[in-house]
Amino acid sequence: MKPEAVAPSDAPEGDQRRRVRLFVALHLGAVGAIYALALLVGGGYQGPPMPPLTVARASAPDAMTEPKQRVPAPPANTMEAAQLPAWAQRVEIARPWESR
Repeated sequence: MKPEAVAPSDAPEGDQRRRVRLFVALHLGAVGAIYALALLVGGGYQGPPMPPLTVARASAPDAMTEPKQRVPAPPANTMEAAQLPAWAQRVEIARPWESR
């Protein structure tokens, strides 16, 4: 409260402080309870590894399975190179972004 403000006659200053402290304590307790519930339900601070270790581990190849087929190499690029514009071929032609 401001120093010059007059306290209301029906609510003494001590009672107001007690209500504010109770309000803050209840809200902090509610936040703590939410975190505790999340900690219990979520299994702790550290979650499961991503990706799961069972998926990340490779099993030994079985003798009965077929060997994996090799992926073929991509075909060579047979396209011709595009022609350069005239301003890029000859130095005496001004470039479009230059002002002479």
